[in-house]
Amino acid sequence: MPISREEFDAERVDISIPIVQLLEANADLAYTTLEVQQRLLERFGRVASPGEVGAALINLFEAGLVERKEIGLQLRYAIVVVAERESGES
Repeated sequence: MPISREEFDAERVDISIPIVQLLEANADLAYTTLEVQQRLLERFGRVASPGEVGAALINLFEAGLVERKEIGLQLRYAIVVVAERESGES
């Protein structure tokens, strides 16, 4: 399983890093936990359980990096746009 350069430089494996990269690269989309898990495998070759992905998404939401909304009985996550992050909006 490859890891990101950011993880390599930090000398630790952190599934949050490729999740943020995925969401930033697809800022016009919102994903469920299972969709994020699937895209991590497809795009980065990263294997992660739904629990790992869900916990990382919750941490990113609590840190203000990711938005979360319940739509159609499913939680969906999207990256917070940089301008919103800088102004403190969300």
